Amino acid sequence: MHIGFEDSVAYAAWIGRELPTEAEWEFAVHGELEGAAYVWGDEYMTGGKTMANTWQGEFPWQNLLQDGYEYTTPVGAYPANGYGLYEMADNAWEWSTDWYQDHGNILHACCTLDNPRGGQQDDTPIQT
Repeated sequence: MHIGFEDSVAYAAWIGRELPTEAEWEFAVHGELEGAAYVWGDEYMTGGKTMANTWQGEFPWQNLLQDGYEYTTPVGAYPANGYGLYEMADNAWEWSTDWYQDHGNILHACCTLDNPRGGQQDDTPIQT
């Protein structure tokens, strides 16, 4: 599913909100699992079960449907993270208001001191 950056910003403004910073997004996504390989833990599959709607097979021609879904999944198809948020790592692109930062180089995703905002007006925003 693709939703453009400008559309995301416009929708957030329309409902009286704003997009998160990249650090805020990372903090919310991991739901108290700092340092885990995936947003749901350290194993790609838990108990032989996928934990997010990820592509299984050779992209884009082979979809093995190991997760049981050919396209997007309904909200609640996978367990919520530690903050009670669902589907934080699948189905749609995630937009933030600033640039990606390697969180392995900072102490805590919630508390980075280097949180660059945006860029030049004509720069292309980076998807996180």
